[in-house]
Amino acid sequence: MKTAIVFHDDFRKYALGSDHPFTGERYKHLPEVFGHKDLSARKSEITFMRPKPADEACIEAVHGEQYLGFIRGINETGGMITLDTPIPPGLYDIARLFAGANILAGRLIAENMVRRVVVPGLGAHHAGYDFGGGFCMINDIAVMIEYLRKYYPVQKIMAIDYDAHCGDGTQDIYYDCPDVLCVDLHQDPMTLFPGKGFAYQIGVDAGQGHTINLPMPPGASDEDFMRAFQEVILPVAMDFAPDLIVANGGLDAHVDDPLSQLRLSINGFQQMMRSIADLSQKVCDSRLILILGGGYNPKVVPAPGRR
Repeated sequence: MKTAIVFHDDFRKYALGSDHPFTGERYKHLPEVFGHKDLSARKSEITFMRPKPADEACIEAVHGEQYLGFIRGINETGGMITLDTPIPPGLYDIARLFAGANILAGRLIAENMVRRVVVPGLGAHHAGYDFGGGFCMINDIAVMIEYLRKYYPVQKIMAIDYDAHCGDGTQDIYYDCPDVLCVDLHQDPMTLFPGKGFAYQIGVDAGQGHTINLPMPPGASDEDFMRAFQEVILPVAMDFAPDLIVANGGLDAHVDDPLSQLRLSINGFQQMMRSIADLSQKVCDSRLILILGGGYNPKVVPAPGRR
């Protein structure tokens, strides 16, 4: 089964400042990851693809006109969305590149060129219809979902988010939508940004029941996450029967990450990824996009076999 990796050297230009947790340094380890012996042994099964920035129309399908006017303005001069999200000049152009990477990932699957795609990049799940923050400017995940829903017969999509922080922006965009199932594992929002993602937040109107939040207490381990996967995510996915699964999760739930108090190990992340891949095989013919987003300890690299 062919797997694509969508990557661009300019990913490292998504940097919010030398003293900010989100810098382009996170991407300097990717050559090491790509050259790992486990990947090298599967060279014939992997293809690398280079994305282009998403068209403005694709961004406009997800975000409001007033919000986009604001971020396009500060893209020229630099500015700030929120206190934690300073915007240096040109950052919007790099955000569009990540959105284009996700669109390419979706097209590769929708056109049956591959079954699985990895995008080792942003996953800006804190950007909603008319807001940003949490290091996020535009929601590249939703941009891809809307592109597929418009141009391909891909209507039911399951978004699994296991970042340490709730993907409140993605939930905002799809809170009343019955065709996008947002399932989110994250640290208890009483203890961590963005203060959203409580279990009672389940969607509204036609989307009621299609947002599922699974807040985890500080200190939650590999076993806790896998229990939530087996007891909630697996049966829900079987019932929903999506056309495609989009999984978004970096390494900020790692035990050594400075921005959360969760305790996942590299083994735990590998187990989660394998479980999601197995789930995609059961429910949607292995159609899976894996977006590797957060993670703020530069020593924790998602290379196979690392501990």
